[in-house]
This record gives sequence, structure tokens and C-alpha cells, in this order.
Amino acid sequence: MELKKIIYVDIDGTICDTPFQHNIDESSQYSKATPHYARIDVINDLYDKGHIIT
Repeated sequence: MELKKIIYVDIDGTICDTPFQHNIDESSQYSKATPHYARIDVINDLYDKGHIIT
């Protein structure tokens, strides 16, 4: 039996890249984020195997 893990995933730079610019409200730039689909697939696979992703 495989032990289930709690896995913490940072968003910025891990599952997406966000082009933050200095002196601009960071929250307004999330619409410009580009996803890393291969990394998202790995995280989804871990979730499907029963691990907790947070």
C-alpha cells in the first residue's frame, strides 16, 4: 500500500509563469499568466492517485 502524501504546490513559477512588473499591482497581472501544462498534468496525476494537493 502506497502512503498518501500532502503536497504543497506554489503557483507562481511552478504551475504557471506570471509576468510581474515593478510598480504595477501584482494581482492585476494574473490574467497574463501562462500555464506549464506538463507540470499541471503531474500534479493532477498525484491527486488522482489519492495524494492531497494544497
